[in-house]
Amino acid sequence: MQRLEIETHYVRIVTTHRGGATTENDIRFNSQHAAIEACDKLQAEIDEDAEPKRCFVLDASMVPIHAGGERRSSPNRSQQRRPA
Repeated sequence: MQRLEIETHYVRIVTTHRGGATTENDIRFNSQHAAIEACDKLQAEIDEDAEPKRCFVLDASMVPIHAGGERRSSPNRSQQRRPA
């Protein structure tokens, strides 16, 4: 019998409080794809509300592999020139 391995990934929500203290909450997911989708959705909601929070996807070793919302903006967006 072959054993099925589950890809455990986490979405970490980091909240910054007055004075610079932070708190972290993790949500567990069984696939990287589901974690990234949830992370981006949560970050979009957080950005709409202008909350002092940031979302990240962590792999099973708790290493960050994705920042929420990073796919929404182009890497060259800040370098684009406006017409004079």
